[in-house]
Amino acid sequence: MVQLVRPRSVTVHDDGLLDRLVFSVPGVPVPKGRPRGRARLVHTDRGPVAQPITPRSPKRTQRYEADIAQAAHLALHTVHRDSRRFPERLPLRLVVTGYWPRPMRRPAHVLAALWRTGRPFPRPSTPDFDNVAKVAADALNGLGIWTDDAVITDGRGLTRYCGQGEKARLVVVVDRDPEGF
Repeated sequence: MVQLVRPRSVTVHDDGLLDRLVFSVPGVPVPKGRPRGRARLVHTDRGPVAQPITPRSPKRTQRYEADIAQAAHLALHTVHRDSRRFPERLPLRLVVTGYWPRPMRRPAHVLAALWRTGRPFPRPSTPDFDNVAKVAADALNGLGIWTDDAVITDGRGLTRYCGQGEKARLVVVVDRDPEGF
């Protein structure tokens, strides 16, 4: 069960459709896992026949995508049912920021002055930023807020360490691309 945490907001445009959606999923972010599949042999009267390979995402990825979808669904319930989608074929911007637990010791790439401030700072390690963004985009695909994630024309994936006293989370922001029409 996902509990919503801040930030969370939904903004509706003058046309009655979504303008901006911001929500957060608590816990350590899970990147998109590599799909796996294996060939299956089916024995028939004419001998063994290979079935097509059907790739599947790992269970861990599937569970996390369900958590993201649930958090987005809960955030969307703050607006009227007819306003729970973005306009069709409108270019969208997706910004996904994953926050991992702050390390006990200062990493070598972090300046001492930044470390002392207690603010979040970049996390240049695995998982890659694109796998963090990909898991969110795939999770939002089935919610009906857009017809296909091909409408995302501006996408960013950020990986950060939490600020001091903050908890690990994934923050997702979807809004209309300001460079679109």
